[in-house]
Amino acid sequence: MRIECVCGKAFLANKTLYGRQVRCPSCGDVLSIPNASQQAESALAIDPKELSSQQSVTLDDSARASNPGSFRVSPLRWAVSYPIWPCLWLALLLGSLAPALLVHWSFWILAGAFLFTNWFYWMRVRDHFLHGCVNPGMIVSLHPMRIAVYSDLTHGVGAYPAVKIIQQKLRLIGGSQPRIGTRLAVVSLYNSGLSDLPHWIDFDPRPVESATPDPAIQRRCLESIDIEDWTMLSELIPRLPKSFEPGLYILREDGAVLSYDFPRDGEIGRTK
Repeated sequence: MRIECVCGKAFLANKTLYGRQVRCPSCGDVLSIPNASQQAESALAIDPKELSSQQSVTLDDSARASNPGSFRVSPLRWAVSYPIWPCLWLALLLGSLAPALLVHWSFWILAGAFLFTNWFYWMRVRDHFLHGCVNPGMIVSLHPMRIAVYSDLTHGVGAYPAVKIIQQKLRLIGGSQPRIGTRLAVVSLYNSGLSDLPHWIDFDPRPVESATPDPAIQRRCLESIDIEDWTMLSELIPRLPKSFEPGLYILREDGAVLSYDFPRDGEIGRTK
């Protein structure tokens, strides 16, 4: 199979290397060669042309992503990346089944409620990566690992550039060890709250690597990002607080970078 490093060099890996880690012959970075089962997960990708036929279950379809993720989540990869909520909802479901089976039939109502909650949670995760928008991300800190993500929060009129700092540990990015400056693709959902502002008030970015181990999907999402978006991210990162505290940072018209605060007395942020 063909393997491509983040340095741009590509080479062919024979079957004896499947499932192993090797060093790039050009830059020396460690690359993970997918095993046969991981290669089979390429079928999880969805042709973007089919997106219109994939209706969301948990989202408002009145807004469409300009660059949708268009891939299905690997539940195991997601649960490993974000274990708290999957484990909590599953534990509550299993915990409600015991009294339903051993105590009284009425506990089946509670079990049914938790079953629905589990279903809705996974549909929300599915919709995030199927319908969410692909944005550029860059590692800005390793200990702890923090990622800067750029997006324009506009509803379509004007420009509202923003950077979101998230904290998420990733062992590998594109098959290589992450370093400060490493680029990665993230998929975001947007929140307008109860505001009638001409832009979204926040967005929720999640790394593609946290949702799928498939290198083909990771590479496709990374290559789908416009060079202008990478340029904006690179220009905004040096203007952020050097502590890179997680949060939303908005570029104001006068060039000041604001750390986001919910609207109070007509203001939408405060200067750092």
